Amino acid sequence: MTKPILIAGLLGGLLGGMVSFAASRWIKPVEPAKPRPEARDVAEAFVAKLKATKFDEFALDARFASANVTEEAFAKFKDKLTADRQLYANLYGSSTGEFDLLRETVLSPSLVRYEYLEKFERGGVIWFFVLYRGKDSWKLSFVDWTDKLALGFAGIP
Repeated sequence: MTKPILIAGLLGGLLGGMVSFAASRWIKPVEPAKPRPEARDVAEAFVAKLKATKFDEFALDARFASANVTEEAFAKFKDKLTADRQLYANLYGSSTGEFDLLRETVLSPSLVRYEYLEKFERGGVIWFFVLYRGKDSWKLSFVDWTDKLALGFAGIP
């Protein structure tokens, strides 16, 4: 009785191994989306405004790069930017003007997220830029910032 079970087990193992081998040759894994240099250029242009302390220009560029920003939403964005710049200077000292690219996350050929660390004398701020590829060019879809540096590790095992 054990002999037929042993033979069935061996045959099942061999057949399973052959099917697995064949499937690994025929089925190709999906290639991860590649970084988009044009999108990174857009993000770097926003970072350059921050490095040069051109916050009004940064806010205007963010407004015009995004679609459908109301006057009220723009005023809130600009007020938050101004208030946070003052808060961070009080908490962490002056910005060194240095920015490190922390992460580039490509979700699709049309959607990319960049995270940058802005260095201050005694702390840092993480900037998030989400860019969307429209018909003709990359557009800013979302920008935000935080001094909660632990968020830079979100999603990293």
